[in-house]
Amino acid sequence: NTLRSSIEDFMNSQAWTTHSYEEQEKIEVKLTFRMTSQSSKNFTGTLQIQSSRPVYNSTYTTTLFNHVDDKISFQYEENEPIEFSENSFVSNLSSILSYYAYIVIALDYDSFSPNGGIEFFQKAQNIVSAAQANDESGWRSSSRGDKTRYWFVENLLNSSYSSFHSAMYKYHRLGLDIMYDKPEEGRKEVYNAVAELEKVFKQKPSSYLLTAFFYAKKDLKC
Repeated sequence: NTLRSSIEDFMNSQAWTTHSYEEQEKIEVKLTFRMTSQSSKNFTGTLQIQSSRPVYNSTYTTTLFNHVDDKISFQYEENEPIEFSENSFVSNLSSILSYYAYIVIALDYDSFSPNGGIEFFQKAQNIVSAAQANDESGWRSSSRGDKTRYWFVENLLNSSYSSFHSAMYKYHRLGLDIMYDKPEEGRKEVYNAVAELEKVFKQKPSSYLLTAFFYAKKDLKC
């Protein structure tokens, strides 16, 4: 319970950007930890991160990110504060939470403006760079699989896959957000967004960016 409270406090009280937000503008995020083992203060398990944004002129939200990190390990002592530093490693738990905070923010910004999230993807990459001296898995270029923290943010910042960011903007801001007033235009932009994702597919058919996009939309209305 104290770990849960510490994580909630850390995620909600940290000023992740310099921008001001109204209460209704805050990003909806759900973190689900599944601990598979605990020994003293050592925890291992998985983390599922889900984030969503509202769709204009509607009563529903659309999922932006739905990802499972299966390389979660950290140390935590009861009542120990979780401290933040963008450019230096404090703890694995702090780095994991900070990394995903910036990924979530970046994807949200991408959905509202062209390449809007780049600044925050770069901050996530800073977290990766600072954590590489740590022995934990998921932070290094030698980590296997595009789902690892290193390779995921590398792909997000790789100019070869820039069409992913165009797709995020066209699908959400130019597509879903205008569906109520201009359904035909909205559907056309959703189609254009898929065409942008096809460019990513041609660069790398197995790209996790494609999996991340479509998994977020899986079995959902939008």
